[in-house]
Amino acid sequence: SQFIYGVLNAFVFEPRGVALSVLNWRALQFTIPIPIMVGLFSAGTVLWQLRKLDPMQMIERRD
Repeated sequence: SQFIYGVLNAFVFEPRGVALSVLNWRALQFTIPIPIMVGLFSAGTVLWQLRKLDPMQMIERRD
């Protein structure tokens, strides 16, 4: 992927005068909140289920 990135940068973007950078802070502004929110909501769901869990009921149950 690094090779493809270099080829794209050399033959497509540089001749047009556009800088293609790996860490574009503008792009990170819009992409970083998505994994953070997914992590928060999934952790919240797991914690909610663990809070409602009754360990004694699980131990006494014989399936």
